[in-house]
Amino acid sequence: MKKILKYCLFLLFSILLCSCSIKNDNNLTIKSDGTLEYDVLLAFDKELLENMISVNNINEESNKKIDTKDMKEYFNKNIKDSYLDGLKKEQYNDKDYIGNKYSYKIDDINEVSSNRTDTVVINDYDSKDKLIDKDLFKKEDDVYTANFIYNTDENGYGGINVINTFVVKLPTRGFKHNADEVKDNGKTLIWHVDNIKDKKINFSFKLKDKKYIISLLCIVFDIGIISMFIYLMVSKRKLI
Repeated sequence: MKKILKYCLFLLFSILLCSCSIKNDNNLTIKSDGTLEYDVLLAFDKELLENMISVNNINEESNKKIDTKDMKEYFNKNIKDSYLDGLKKEQYNDKDYIGNKYSYKIDDINEVSSNRTDTVVINDYDSKDKLIDKDLFKKEDDVYTANFIYNTDENGYGGINVINTFVVKLPTRGFKHNADEVKDNGKTLIWHVDNIKDKKINFSFKLKDKKYIISLLCIVFDIGIISMFIYLMVSKRKLI
């Protein structure tokens, strides 16, 4: 009888969740001056949270209406995010979703770079290793390389629609990447993670490309020539 009851509860839970969704947006922005911003949004839609609370309280005789406050409390109590400890955290709430938004800012990309080649697990919710303590990039000369793995639930999400993207915005055209989508002449790389287990995210880039350096040298050279010309003209007038 207990087995039948468990099966019925599991079936009910699956039916309730099949039209629900989770939003997990990751946005990594790297600028030419070496500053880095990494934003993570983890949010469940309100229908999903309401159903999870209802199933969790299925043995309680209560007709209390589940409101936004209840959903926020349930999310913060039950959804693990310990690997994001140390990042700026703020509550996220729109007309459809409730969750948290995390912000990670670095003034110098070299602070999170090394010559190591370790693969970085970018979202291990069950790990005690914090993202803030990890070297994100391997650096060789002026080339930075990311070798990430993005984990999803091994058993899937039980029919839940997962809106799961990883977007990287670079100061120069990325290369040696495996992005699913490319925009902005190769400067924006997009991966659609969805329910893919252990999604690999690889890309390399430079903070400044050769064209930029050549253009800068040309500008400096032109300024030097113009300054010399002005100096000669002024000196000639003084002689006259």
